[in-house]
Parts: sequence; structure tokens; C-alpha cells
Amino acid sequence: MACNNGMSTITRGQNCESSTTKCFSDGGSVYHNYTECVTCPTNYQLTTASESAPPSGCSNTFTYKTCTCKSGVTCSNCSDTTWAAYGTGYQRYIKRTCDCGTCNTSYQYRCAAGYYGTTYNGTSGCTRCPNNGNSAAGTTTQTGCYITSGSDTNGVFVFETSIGATYQCHYQ
Repeated sequence: MACNNGMSTITRGQNCESSTTKCFSDGGSVYHNYTECVTCPTNYQLTTASESAPPSGCSNTFTYKTCTCKSGVTCSNCSDTTWAAYGTGYQRYIKRTCDCGTCNTSYQYRCAAGYYGTTYNGTSGCTRCPNNGNSAAGTTTQTGCYITSGSDTNGVFVFETSIGATYQCHYQ
């Protein structure tokens, strides 16, 4: 039996450094290509896995080689940070996850205190609260803006006493 182009392809070997294409029969005249790992990258080991051959419910199984993370593999210097200033009106949080010895980094953004809105890139989407008002970091709507002293001559803030022990005027 030889693997041919045009057969259905099933990707099975994962995290391969190098791989080969093999094929199997579903018990009849239909053959399926599948990927099998030959070598694995650092921190991975070659393991054998098996599963039922298509179509679903078929009693035949096939085995293949895949790469799995070796136990006990860790990352150094791969911990999350805290929210930090990232340009005027923005904050950034660096999220780090360890994936088999590789530290992967992703970013989250939010508006800084005194700003409101939604940002996905840390460069647009946040607006300064009116009258140089305050807000908690991460506030998404203008109604989260408030002032704690001074006066509001425009009538855009409403005085509230239900905000803990601090009396604040909230934007309406």
C-alpha cells in the first residue's frame, strides 16, 4: 500500500521537529494519510498514541508517533506582571504562560485611572474623564467618572453618597 495524493489527510503527530506522512486503510478500500513524528524538539519526547480509524465507529485502530512534553519541564522568568502605565491614559498587563519550556507572552490593555473606554491595543479607545474627573483603572463608560471636590457648573455630575465613606459626584 502506498500513500497517494488526493486521499483524506488526518493530522495526528503534534509538536514534531520532523515528520513523515503515512497511510492506513479503514478496513475497506479507502486509505487515509496521516502525519507521524520522526523527531521531537528539545523538552519533548516521542510517544506512541492510537485511536479509532475513520469513519466514526469503525472498529479498526491505528497507531502513530507524536511528541509530548517531558514531565518536569519548567520555564524560568515566566511569571505575569502587574498592571503598569503604558502611554498616557493606558495600562498594560503582561501575561506569561509556560508551554513545555517556552515562555509565551500575551498582552492585555485597559484605560488608566482618570480615563474611560475600551482599548485593544493600548494606543486608542480611552478618553479623559470630563472636568479632569477621576475613575478607577479599567472603567469602560463615562458614567464611571467622578469628582471628589470642586464644583460642577455644567450640571453633568450628580452627587452620590452611596460610594462608601467618600462623597462623589458621578457623571450622568
